[in-house]
Amino acid sequence: MKIIDNYADLPVGKYLDILAANEGDAEDIDKQVATIAILTDRTEDEILNLPLPDYTALARAADFLRHEDKGEHRLAKRYTLGGLALVPCTDARKMTTAQYIDFQTLTKDGDYDHRLPEIVSCFLVPDGKTYGDGYDFAEVQDAIRRHLSVTDALSLLAFFFVSLQTLTGDFLTLSERATRLLKDKTAKRAMRQRIREARRMTKGLTPSPTAGAGSQP
Repeated sequence: MKIIDNYADLPVGKYLDILAANEGDAEDIDKQVATIAILTDRTEDEILNLPLPDYTALARAADFLRHEDKGEHRLAKRYTLGGLALVPCTDARKMTTAQYIDFQTLTKDGDYDHRLPEIVSCFLVPDGKTYGDGYDFAEVQDAIRRHLSVTDALSLLAFFFVSLQTLTGDFLTLSERATRLLKDKTAKRAMRQRIREARRMTKGLTPSPTAGAGSQP
């Protein structure tokens, strides 16, 4: 029986299904059966009716989920997902305000796993389009769920976090320089306090390139 046995072949949507299957108070064996069913595109009953040696082999193949994604985290120039050609935003300085706001809103609580399609759609845009203009967000997010691998999703996420952190750092440096020109001492102190708070926030901004994968039972 064919089974997905690595993150490079695991679509984001199936990964989210696996996360959902492993939540709650079900027995570990039930969670394992559900996980294997997702990875093999079979029903749980079909998995339970397998000979024990076959089940054991599938469980061993699914063990990659216990470990971090070891794939190469490199950005592609274009991602063809189903019938969509999507281009990543590789320069944070070219982000639109809407992109930045949507990205910050989706990542503010650190829950990257369950929102991967929505987060990735913030910087993966149909070829020839500008962010949020002339295309359907839901269609892009559905293509990400169905066709983008976990490895590619984490590559995009890590790259964008690093780019945004660098851009934010540059902006804060300029802000510090501008603060020196303020005449009002109260305004200057308030500005410096906001900059210190912003720097503290950005220190924890960049996740590991493998964050979000590799924690299944």
